[in-house]
Amino acid sequence: MLVRRIRLPSSSGRMARPLLAGIVLGGLLTVAPVAALSAQRVVPVRMEPRHRLVLDRPPVGLLDVRIQPGDTSLFHTHAEPVLFVAVSASATDTQPLGGEWRGNPTRRVPSWKPGTVFESLDYATEPVTHRVANVGTGVFHLMGVFNTGAGKDSAAWNEGRAPGPVENSDRWFREWRTTLAPGARNGPLSTPNPVVGFLVSPGRVVARSGQVPLEVLHEVGDWFYHAPGRPYELRNVGREPAEVVVVEVR
Repeated sequence: MLVRRIRLPSSSGRMARPLLAGIVLGGLLTVAPVAALSAQRVVPVRMEPRHRLVLDRPPVGLLDVRIQPGDTSLFHTHAEPVLFVAVSASATDTQPLGGEWRGNPTRRVPSWKPGTVFESLDYATEPVTHRVANVGTGVFHLMGVFNTGAGKDSAAWNEGRAPGPVENSDRWFREWRTTLAPGARNGPLSTPNPVVGFLVSPGRVVARSGQVPLEVLHEVGDWFYHAPGRPYELRNVGREPAEVVVVEVR
């Protein structure tokens, strides 16, 4: 079954209210900003407001990560392997819990383009708690697919057909991409694993399960979900080539 994606508005950075809180230190009442106190609050990544959980179908989770210029996330913990698909880049800085900001004095922007894919698999064995600040001028926007399961030995299951170059393949994910010419389709495709796909270029693509069409994907970062068990296909219904990244969650 394919599930309609959920389109959420970009998170907006809001200035903290100038409220004050009292702390008793050595018998004295010290006044400190509430924002400074709450900055140390740690939440699971799926509960961090700028890491919006838009799909929760274990073992698949999907985060829509958007940090506006000048905004900073809460401290949050990553504890599952995750594969990120870039939508837009901006200069960022990170601070591990209990540590110092890494520093980005030149405000260097990552050399990503829409559709760049990278993984953080060590989170499965070494959880990381940090916060991220957008110190640039653009929106920092990633889509993050995470795996809450145990993963699979690639030799223990049927790979299925990937009609595009396989770029990542490990016990947690298999990721491939395809470029569809106008009017072209890819499929029917079949996999024993759930799938999340992303439009990573301008264009118009329909993901279809059997005879059930979904809303056309027409913006970079638009996505679809497909549960295992039924074939699905991708069709370019636009007037220009369209690139799609597909992530299978093992």
